[in-house]
Amino acid sequence: MQYTYVKKLSGGEKRRLYLCSILMTQPNVLLMDEPTNDLDIMTLQVLEEYLSEIEASVIIVSHDRFFMDKIVVEGLSVYYSDGTESLKNVSLSIPANAVTVLFGPAGGGKSTLLRVLNRLNDLADVVLMAGRVLLDGQNILDPKFDVITLRRRVGMVFARPVVLPMSIRENLTYGLELAGEHKKQVHDEAVETSLTQAALWDEVKDRLGDPAVALSGGQQQRLCLARSLALKPEVILLDEPT
Repeated sequence: MQYTYVKKLSGGEKRRLYLCSILMTQPNVLLMDEPTNDLDIMTLQVLEEYLSEIEASVIIVSHDRFFMDKIVVEGLSVYYSDGTESLKNVSLSIPANAVTVLFGPAGGGKSTLLRVLNRLNDLADVVLMAGRVLLDGQNILDPKFDVITLRRRVGMVFARPVVLPMSIRENLTYGLELAGEHKKQVHDEAVETSLTQAALWDEVKDRLGDPAVALSGGQQQRLCLARSLALKPEVILLDEPT
């Protein structure tokens, strides 16, 4: 492939080649005019990660919100079978690497919105859902979107703790097993790191084999947070976290 004539490359391949030639010069200032044109989602994610680490001034001109927002909700409406209109024509943008708080009265649709963001409403009695929800530019409401991958990328911690009927350790490693990660060393590191991040490690490190249901309510909620963190999600949804 490296000896292929440039003229035989696709538009996206030519754009990536040109981008590589620019980045190899390690510029102090990088000007990007509509950088998302002709690039696929994987390339955009790699580019976004690179731009977050580059030691240069970056100026981007774009009509695309890819580099501004992690999640974009467009005209979202949700109706339940009992006739309840939980959400009506909701549009909002959620930036990456930031804390976004949704305020509103009880029954205002906040939890419904969170459930939509990782497709938990697939299991609810929803009769109509309209609009789009974009995660890194991809519509997660598309029936072809991989829900298992989505729920690994977008973690959820519910208002009330929902621990699995397993040991404390198994609550944390179960998701890794489902994702195909079976190495004990990886499990050990994930358990300690996630429990430390959730301020629970010191309290349970000597009883990881105990049933998770034996923990107090507050400890169970922190375990649920640790369980989500163990998968290193890109987005964490917290329903009534306080």
